[in-house]
Amino acid sequence: MLLEFILTPSLFICKTTFFRVQVKALNSAYVYDVFCRYTIQF
Repeated sequence: MLLEFILTPSLFICKTTFFRVQVKALNSAYVYDVFCRYTIQF
């Protein structure tokens, strides 16, 4: 249950902020995308 509590906000943040980061900086977006994929796989 604790794991779900941590993952759910993380996935929500990834979905809502990824495009904003991508617009700001391509390099940052790539790093953030990798982080999101790692979080989803975890």
